[in-house]
Amino acid sequence: MPKVLVAFFSLTGSTRLIGKTIAKELGADVLEITPAQQYPLRGLGKYLHGGGQAVMGATPLLEPASVNISDYDLYVVGTPVWAGRIAPPVRTFLMGLALGGKKVAYFSTFLGTEGQSLKEMAEISKTTPIGTKGFQMSRKATHSSVSAAIRWAEELR
Repeated sequence: MPKVLVAFFSLTGSTRLIGKTIAKELGADVLEITPAQQYPLRGLGKYLHGGGQAVMGATPLLEPASVNISDYDLYVVGTPVWAGRIAPPVRTFLMGLALGGKKVAYFSTFLGTEGQSLKEMAEISKTTPIGTKGFQMSRKATHSSVSAAIRWAEELR
């Protein structure tokens, strides 16, 4: 049985919800990617700081991982979409991930559009994913996105 890690960054909880749903379906370990310096949770600063870093391709420092990242056969990596890009902590994580011979799948959560997030993840990690999926996370779409995450996890299995 392959050993699976679902790793994600989540600021507001949407990506966490989808990531934990996928992990439960796959019987996977979970790693929440945590930046050393937290992002603002409210107000205009949340969008200016986070979106600006995403557009600029920032690579913030991360807290040490709670698992031995090299122990896995399949990595499912998730990001919220900020300004059409991946969140900077996910960029840092992917840049430090040695994926030689490993399988990978990517997902994103978004309110408007997934932008270039899934393509960007593959480009940064220099991989061809076995699957990608974007999840719309508006209030109306959250339930259907959780159902879609369960179906996608079944496909990955």
